[in-house]
Amino acid sequence: MKTAMIIYNPNAGGGIELARINELEYRLNQDFNSITIHETKSPGDATKLAKKASMDQMDSVFVIGGDGTFNEVVNGIAEFDYRPKLGLLPGGTNNTYLRTLEDEIDLEKAIEQLDLNTTDRIDIGCCNEAYFIYYVAFGNLINATMETSSEEKEQKGSLAYIENIIREVPDDQLHQITLSIDGGEAEKYQISHFFSLLTNYYGQVQITEGENAINDGNLYCVLLLNQSTGVKLQVIKDIIFGDIEQNENIKVIKCQSYHLEIEEPVDLKMDLDGDVGPDQPLDVKVLPKHIEIYRTYA
Repeated sequence: MKTAMIIYNPNAGGGIELARINELEYRLNQDFNSITIHETKSPGDATKLAKKASMDQMDSVFVIGGDGTFNEVVNGIAEFDYRPKLGLLPGGTNNTYLRTLEDEIDLEKAIEQLDLNTTDRIDIGCCNEAYFIYYVAFGNLINATMETSSEEKEQKGSLAYIENIIREVPDDQLHQITLSIDGGEAEKYQISHFFSLLTNYYGQVQITEGENAINDGNLYCVLLLNQSTGVKLQVIKDIIFGDIEQNENIKVIKCQSYHLEIEEPVDLKMDLDGDVGPDQPLDVKVLPKHIEIYRTYA
């Protein structure tokens, strides 16, 4: 019997309409014999539900939420030998991971275009004992996005992130880090921000040349090397317009694993897919083509 689970975060974005859940259930009824529907009520619920889906060897899990909900589901299935196929459907404020995949970010359209006959295998990452589907990052500008409240996001959408980022720019700091790439010799850097992505795109911003690399077995590390407000604003401009590799204050490193330590005694939050990550030092590696996902674009 072909079974599926729907997990949805009712508080993601501006809230998920029950009509959309019913539409998804109706769509899946054409392909699955049994469908169970679960609403998350607190952090960690999506992880527990995804674990159960793996243990029960369900065929597929369909997730309606933002990047944080996707992250929870990935953490639920990543360690199992049997991992259900995932359908990632937009429910968050920005849905940056789906934008990276160039998937549909309107929920109603995504349900209509859900292709149950076509899947892609994607890389995920392991950071210490946690897993991520998109990125590991730190820095004051990252903190600004993490500290944007759900009320702000509901009222202002993406503008809420931008306003908080602009407020953080003048107070940004430099951090002394030690970074070892692929088991090699450690090197020291002074940086203000660090991004480590599983693709060479951040949203629609291209980090390196080439097609969108969702399953090439690489991490793309981006280091912002300068603290000054003027430089940082130029960096933001170059990120927006896709000129990252031409900016001398941005270093891009492609690798399969790294070890990172922050030498300063600072209380610095790590961000995994939009949620608070593990404490440093970090040991990060790629798990190539570890998860199978459905397409949600025409």
